[in-house]
Amino acid sequence: MEEVLWKIQKVRELMEEKSLSSFLITRNDNFSWITAGGRGWVVSGSDSSVAWVLVTNNSAYLVSNNIESRRLLENEVSEDFKLLEYKWYESPLDALRKYMGKFPASDGTVEGFLNLSEDIKNIRMRLSEWEIKRAEKIGTEIEETFEEILKSSNPNMTERELAGLLNLEFTKRGYELPVLLVFSNRTRNLYRHNLPGDEKLGQFFFASICARKSGLVLSITRSVAFGKIPDGIEDQHMLNTKIDAEIISKTETGKSLGDMFFKIREVYIKYGQEAEFEKHHQGGIAGYNSREEKATPDSPIILEPGMLIAWNPTITGTKSEDTFLLMEDEREFLTFTRNSKWPKLKFEIEGKFVERPGIMVL
Repeated sequence: MEEVLWKIQKVRELMEEKSLSSFLITRNDNFSWITAGGRGWVVSGSDSSVAWVLVTNNSAYLVSNNIESRRLLENEVSEDFKLLEYKWYESPLDALRKYMGKFPASDGTVEGFLNLSEDIKNIRMRLSEWEIKRAEKIGTEIEETFEEILKSSNPNMTERELAGLLNLEFTKRGYELPVLLVFSNRTRNLYRHNLPGDEKLGQFFFASICARKSGLVLSITRSVAFGKIPDGIEDQHMLNTKIDAEIISKTETGKSLGDMFFKIREVYIKYGQEAEFEKHHQGGIAGYNSREEKATPDSPIILEPGMLIAWNPTITGTKSEDTFLLMEDEREFLTFTRNSKWPKLKFEIEGKFVERPGIMVL
């Protein structure tokens, strides 16, 4: 597969730069990255893959125990990888030891390997042309599925029931939902991360998901009212989305996430919401995790073309969030496309228009 060979070459370039004999991939995010979307997990919440990938100057190996190797070879990885198989009770390090060379590195803490987790993450965060095409398709699917399910809700449905529908429909379409939050009319004012419970949705709710397919994770939030929008919510949602629009308009290549932290805080201050800024992180770079890197004061990570960005500004009780692709001179929204049938709010920011989702009234 062309994409896999390109990624193996990117690892080899890192090896040459660092004078390494091999590079070992052990994390699920990096396993999905180098295999072009392969699922390296059995326990989905684990950071560690059940199989590893070892890249040398001449070969790329799938290092797997005898439990997982057939499934991985048939369903998750391309023929570009040679199998190094070991018994389930043996150490994977024994299987690869004679191939690793004198100067090996890895994407984590592995005895005898130099930890270069940040170096491989910096490569992973800038999407290739193949990944961009997948992300565009995935974003449209997420948008359509999520909005369709939310439109089928009713005020007597519980948070847990809506979460069940979301899990069902996304699973049918080949997705996992590593983050699934539903905020009823009551719980939206209590928590920034509300795990679904037995509270009824009530007159107004919003839901947030991070959906993963082919390794890529995109985020989306939408708000729904039944009958009419409760007093005060429409104005607050408008303010929340305007803050989001201004943050998006300030997101440009060449800026660091540290720069963005202070610019985002300035936007909150501008609209008298500085206290709200302190209550929740604002998001950052997405990709093979819901957030590869968040905007923090000291982050040196530079925004580059090909990065996925997901900001999530909140005011207690409302939230605005979508995923977009950052390009050299523009931004392409992946989860809020022109074809969306959701209400749209249009903001003019420094002569350019930014659209954000409004509240759907059912």
